[in-house]
Amino acid sequence: MVYYRRRLDKLRKLYPDSLFIFRDNVSRTYLTGFRSSEDGDGILAVFPDHAELHIDSRYIEDAKKGIQEAKVILASTYAAAFSDIAERMSKLSPKNVIFDPDRITYSGYRNLRKVFSKIKMKPVPGLLSPLRVIKDNEEIAKITRAVEIAEKAFYETIKSVKPGISEKDLEAELEYQIKSAGGERSGFEIISLFGPRASLPHGVPSRDVKCREKEIILLDFGAVYEHYNADITRTFFLGQPTQKMKEVYLTVLRANQSVIEKVKKDVSFKKVDEIARKEIVSAGYGKYFTHSLGHGLGLEVHEQPWLSPRAARGRLKPGMVFTDEPGIYLPNEFGVRIEDDLLITDGGAVALSSGITKELTII
Repeated sequence: MVYYRRRLDKLRKLYPDSLFIFRDNVSRTYLTGFRSSEDGDGILAVFPDHAELHIDSRYIEDAKKGIQEAKVILASTYAAAFSDIAERMSKLSPKNVIFDPDRITYSGYRNLRKVFSKIKMKPVPGLLSPLRVIKDNEEIAKITRAVEIAEKAFYETIKSVKPGISEKDLEAELEYQIKSAGGERSGFEIISLFGPRASLPHGVPSRDVKCREKEIILLDFGAVYEHYNADITRTFFLGQPTQKMKEVYLTVLRANQSVIEKVKKDVSFKKVDEIARKEIVSAGYGKYFTHSLGHGLGLEVHEQPWLSPRAARGRLKPGMVFTDEPGIYLPNEFGVRIEDDLLITDGGAVALSSGITKELTII
């Protein structure tokens, strides 16, 4: 497909006359659209003039049907595939063999050093990040569809909320609804927490914790569509919340909404976090906002950009997609998080996840 060709061409322009080696699923998926079960299942070699995917017999049929921008070659073993790549490389004389050290095992690195011993090895951490951080139209469409699936699943799931249902049962119901709505799966372990346990930012659902009357409920969930992720959090109430719960909820909502209204291209990553954090600090809950505002979203649930008070550099650019997820977590009381998926455009931020209300909801 043409967008995979564009991505390969952009990569070659970053480092001309080089050979690129990829062993991880995320990189192979981004550059060819093909995903296998494990990172080690396949070698993608991108030469200056063509690309090759060496894959074993378990995947060869699917790979040949699905890949258009790389030659698919059956690998008897991956050691033999590396030798095959090295032989072709010797005829083209590229300047470097480039790989991402963050996405290769130590044994994989040793194999690279052995096979390409006579050419300069160049590790480039985050090799594809400059390309992946700006989403193209195809990626935005897939993320948008993943969001729509997650939204539909959420509304079906909350029909099951009633006294006596466990956190684990609600998690399972949401996972089922995500697949029923067209998602490949949930993009991560769903967080389904009730009452005081909602103060755990990444708590694990329990089968022993049952929903009660007048309960606060936090659901952090996502869906995967054609390998792309959504990531949404909503906090709502079974029965009337206390006045303090209302106050905290509305504070988090203001922080979330301020980001949507105020961020635009060229705002620094650190400033994005500050916009939300200022609202929470002003309300007296600053020490209870214990994590960064958000993260990039795409083939991975967590990827660049990182919207953090520790972000030393980086600014928003059109095409970036990231989460806006302020939260307040009061230990042993309750917690509130509201999370949206935002797209930066020339005109500002667009909330892709606007299909689920953020008004204080009582069911």
